[in-house]
Amino acid sequence: MCAFAFIAYVQRQSITIASERMMPELAFSQFQIGMLYWAFVAGYAGFQFLGGLYGQRVGARYAFVAMSIVAFSAMVAVPTSSLIVGGSA
Repeated sequence: MCAFAFIAYVQRQSITIASERMMPELAFSQFQIGMLYWAFVAGYAGFQFLGGLYGQRVGARYAFVAMSIVAFSAMVAVPTSSLIVGGSA
């Protein structure tokens, strides 16, 4: 569980470092980068709530395993998405 939390933290915070290069390359303003940060926070908060409801409905053990599989799949999909859609990594 600590490993999942650490990886999620690193992925959330890596956008801060990447934004220095993203802003000029993609012509993003500081406001647009702020909205990108907000999207991460809103998604995190939304899935915390939905995950809690899911855990209450099916039980903590089953919910943890299911959400871990989904989280792992998402963590693998993010860096490999450019390869899947034909972009360059």
